[in-house]
Amino acid sequence: MAIWLDSEVFKVKSVNDLVGLPFSKYNCWEICELYYRKILKKELPTYKIDAFDFPLVNKTMLSEIRTPKWIILDKPEPNCIALMKLGYCSATVNHAGVILPDGRMLQAYESTGSVIVDPQNQLWKRIIKYYIKPNVEYKK
Repeated sequence: MAIWLDSEVFKVKSVNDLVGLPFSKYNCWEICELYYRKILKKELPTYKIDAFDFPLVNKTMLSEIRTPKWIILDKPEPNCIALMKLGYCSATVNHAGVILPDGRMLQAYESTGSVIVDPQNQLWKRIIKYYIKPNVEYKK
């Protein structure tokens, strides 16, 4: 889980302030949470899972997206979450990023920390399995 009181979090004014944060503090889901919290002023569910426990990440996300908390989309929308399969593990989904309003994607991985990429690149298009967004009608 991210430490939300770190000094860099207080400086977030735009999505560019979220680029370059270390994966050791903000994994891919935590970057999504931080974007929603700081840019959209909304909360995402927190999942306390080791980012490298791919079977548990996969199981959790595939069951979660089928609950009323989430809406599965046919195509990307601004501020939706892209769920992906990175690498050669057996998981269906083990990675997440946020589709930004300009169509780029904010995501984080171990070797780079948080970065913005082009999800229309063939590499990303091939590994994106789901687009989801929070169901604003969902009541806890």
